Amino acid sequence: MKKRILFIYGFGGSPDSTFCRLIREALPSERYEVLCPAYPQDEIEKSRKQLAAFIEQEHIDLVMGTSLGGFIALSLPTAVPCIALNPCMMPSVELPKLEPRPGHPEDKKPCNELVQACKAIETEVNTGKFNTSQRCMGLFAENDEYLGTKYKASFEQAYHTAQFIPGGHHGNREAILHIIAAIKHILTE
Repeated sequence: MKKRILFIYGFGGSPDSTFCRLIREALPSERYEVLCPAYPQDEIEKSRKQLAAFIEQEHIDLVMGTSLGGFIALSLPTAVPCIALNPCMMPSVELPKLEPRPGHPEDKKPCNELVQACKAIETEVNTGKFNTSQRCMGLFAENDEYLGTKYKASFEQAYHTAQFIPGGHHGNREAILHIIAAIKHILTE
């Protein structure tokens, strides 16, 4: 039976996320299925409910998220194992720093409602209150141009397993081998 992975992209991302695409390409399709549904990015509570229901309905074996998607993954009330890639552990601090990139009209600034909704659950996420699995892992890019490596130590305190991987904040082939090894490790324990 295939292992089913829920992938949650970060702020401004989409179901066509680079990380998700690279992970799909690297995993054997006969053994793994990577699902990446759209979710309402500006409405954290609605997103959490929708994704928690998705986990149950789709019989998900592993939840993964990148950046804000990592924060959301850790905020889901589940016992399903989790891998957070470059997780934005303090969205109320980091999201207001985001500016649309020049030449990218699709980029938007995070709304204040999103920032405040994230702030309301940051303490619980940062102390491991929502995901009750003993198999949560944080993967932190050594050259993360947005978040740096400042959240690795606090992640490790709450979730016990964190490691550095090569590359930057967004998906790249350099990091994929490490991500695939983490997926296989988590799903075979």
